Amino acid sequence: MPGAAHPAGTVGAPDTESARLVDAVRQVPGVRDAFHVTAPDGASSLRLELEEGVDPDEVHAVVSAVVNEQRAVEPGPQSSEEPEIRGHVEPAPTDIEVAAVGPVELRRVEIESAGLEAEVSVTLALGGTESTGKVAVPPIDWHIQHAAAAATVEALRPRLGAGDVRVEVEHASIVPTGPVKTAVVVILWLDGRSVRRLSGAAVVTAERARAVVSATLGALAAEVAH
Repeated sequence: MPGAAHPAGTVGAPDTESARLVDAVRQVPGVRDAFHVTAPDGASSLRLELEEGVDPDEVHAVVSAVVNEQRAVEPGPQSSEEPEIRGHVEPAPTDIEVAAVGPVELRRVEIESAGLEAEVSVTLALGGTESTGKVAVPPIDWHIQHAAAAATVEALRPRLGAGDVRVEVEHASIVPTGPVKTAVVVILWLDGRSVRRLSGAAVVTAERARAVVSATLGALAAEVAH
């Protein structure tokens, strides 16, 4: 087992805290195993293996709550060596289609979470150049979904025109729609002449944040094409 290299009582305080976190996450229903993976640069990520047939969204929500609770109850300041948790849940790999709207193509969606903050980064290809939008939020599901939409809007700024145009994310969420779940995004568009609400939706096939980005691109498809 990956966690066997860090038995309780044989490591320092930061490793003991990490072991407690891993042990707590392993108790979440639907989690087959949890372990830390250390990158070449020394950064540590919490990775999960999920049981077959579980709902990744439901497991994600429970794991997020467990992680936040464990960090909140640890006494004293957090050690600088405490590992980052990049993305709360990493399901089995799934083939993902590249989302594209007109001249705009989705390149990357990245979520990095550490302590009480998560940063969502969305990179789009706009013609021959790349544009990236970044938004920092609390590491809570609803905020991350909203941030994915907001980061998409930021990355699209070069295509949305200059002048008196304001674009804000009014709503972003994942909702059950029959046998699947769907990302729904509502964008508030103000251009000095009118106020409009633009909506987009995308079925969640793998990563929820990526579906939110696709829904945001769909909501702004007409404006991006101009």
